[in-house]
Amino acid sequence: MKITSDKSIKIYNNVNIFHNYENEYVEKLAIDLSLYFSKKKVFWIFNDKKIPDENYIDFLIKNSKEINFVNILFLKKNLDWKKQNLFFQLMKNYGKKIIFVTSKVKTNPKDQSIFYCKNVKSYKPLKKNIIKLIENI
Repeated sequence: MKITSDKSIKIYNNVNIFHNYENEYVEKLAIDLSLYFSKKKVFWIFNDKKIPDENYIDFLIKNSKEINFVNILFLKKNLDWKKQNLFFQLMKNYGKKIIFVTSKVKTNPKDQSIFYCKNVKSYKPLKKNIIKLIENI
């Protein structure tokens, strides 16, 4: 008697998308990216997490201790410079790679833990830019 199973062992990574959007735009992006990577050798699971207005430090410390490799910072309106810098420093302290989705094209050759992704008005090019970045990490 031969037993077969449809289960296979997959490697997976969790990715948090930190954002300050009020609508489901980022949730849709997280679902689409997770579905895209579900068919790949490494399954990247995307979670959207809204940045709170209150208790920012507690939120940040709790999420920086999670076991994951990459975090995405996707802002509709800019955070205070100090809050943004604290985000980068805490995530780097815990060994996380950061993808910062911004409207400006930036590069930082000195810091190998922060990657920049250009935010475009259209949904599909943004999704493609994030996919390309994650595949290159």
